[in-house]
Amino acid sequence: MVFIYHRLYRPHILDHESIPRFLRNLLYKFNSRFNKKALPLAEPKFPKMVTKYPGPILINKLNDLELLSNDYITTKNFINYEKSFGNYFVDCDGNTILDMYTNNGSLPLGYNHPELLKLIKQDNYLRLFNNKFSTNNYLTEEAYNDLSYIVEKVAPKKLNRMFLTNNTTTSANELAVKFSMHKRFKSENGSLNKLPLNEIRKLSNSSVLTFSPLIGENKDPLAVKRSNADYTNGFSHFNWPVGPFPKLKYPVKENEKSNLEEEAKCLDQIERILKLNPKICAMLVEPVLGSAGDLWASPNYFKNLRKIAKQYSVDFIVDEARTGMSTGRYWLHEYWDLDSAPDMVTFARKYQNSGLFVTKDYLGNESLNSELLEESTTELYKLKNLKAIIHEIEKNKLFEKSEKTAEDFKNSMRDISKNSGHILTNIRGKGNMLSFDLSDAKRRDEFVSYIRNQGIFVSASGDNTVRLRTTLTIGPEHYRYLLNSVEDYIQNKKI
Repeated sequence: MVFIYHRLYRPHILDHESIPRFLRNLLYKFNSRFNKKALPLAEPKFPKMVTKYPGPILINKLNDLELLSNDYITTKNFINYEKSFGNYFVDCDGNTILDMYTNNGSLPLGYNHPELLKLIKQDNYLRLFNNKFSTNNYLTEEAYNDLSYIVEKVAPKKLNRMFLTNNTTTSANELAVKFSMHKRFKSENGSLNKLPLNEIRKLSNSSVLTFSPLIGENKDPLAVKRSNADYTNGFSHFNWPVGPFPKLKYPVKENEKSNLEEEAKCLDQIERILKLNPKICAMLVEPVLGSAGDLWASPNYFKNLRKIAKQYSVDFIVDEARTGMSTGRYWLHEYWDLDSAPDMVTFARKYQNSGLFVTKDYLGNESLNSELLEESTTELYKLKNLKAIIHEIEKNKLFEKSEKTAEDFKNSMRDISKNSGHILTNIRGKGNMLSFDLSDAKRRDEFVSYIRNQGIFVSASGDNTVRLRTTLTIGPEHYRYLLNSVEDYIQNKKI
């Protein structure tokens, strides 16, 4: 019995099919019955798989969900939030899984963090939770105090004017585009006189230059969406330009010359696009092209891109919805050492709400009309969540810790890659945004399936990329489970 328990609950179960399923389920039920808790008080010590992934219950639920609506065909998990804690979630089959994707990088402190749970006991928190607020028309004094604290702590340098939107990346980027069109229109046509966005577009014919394969999925931002065509079928599009994004070779130091040439070539093409398209009012820049397979560029590339934008009087908008609070700082663009600050920075995900920061003088002192801002129904209780998250980051130095563990993990992965004939390549990233490649999509998908069956949830991206989106509380012990599973995969010749 001790042997079976060890084989069932150890971190890596290479032969768990050798244990009869009824015995695994019986042991799991026995363990659950005598260890009941309203909420877990500590993080699990390691993953525990009692079924294959996806398990039979999850498969049935996903099938039922697909019958309910095709909108849910991308759903991967049914999570038991009462049993999930820290860096682990428990799925509907009872599997305890180390989450290295964390709701697409939206959980900075993981599941059921004690400091966030404390907020629920506060009466004022529950009142905010029970009411929606249109921040254009309604606010509370307490929310104002929360906003003031947040701006003071996390506002990007020289961008101290904050606007909240409707809790989506799309709404934040759309508002940034509106602001840019608004500014260009006024410079060319004078007063807006409360014209809606569609009228602004007709009169100014402004366009936006983008590089990202995925920016928003609502109608208005589709023109700046560069992704799989299936996402945008059936929608009309503005013929807006798209600029090239460099594809770096790794390791970066060993390929410095070719990478510099690649970035210079892209910058030349971008400048050519701006010369041919004088109606471009903004460029919307993602620091990391996540959906394209986690493409990175050097700080020098972005520094020169900013100079080009300024030279052609084009607004420089940085989309930090994915990268904000994910790379060892609150903002990835602060690593670029820009000569002048971005005009706008958008945020979402780890920041709990969505919105943007803008320079104080960008919009001047004018009072923005409601058609431009629209109705922003913000979840004000999430401002308290964000305050608690900021406090935990600073109190426990989470940025420094997570960045160090990430560097150690990348070094270990490079050693594994070197010793295995470079099966895994292009190991890259920073902080809580890490990724690596396999030779092709088929092998990448086999690898992802294998790792998930070891009780570790990772995600696929692009043509052949595996990406990690970890919490700020991740430690060396969590990465060790993944490293062990990677070594197991290679030793068992799964490639």
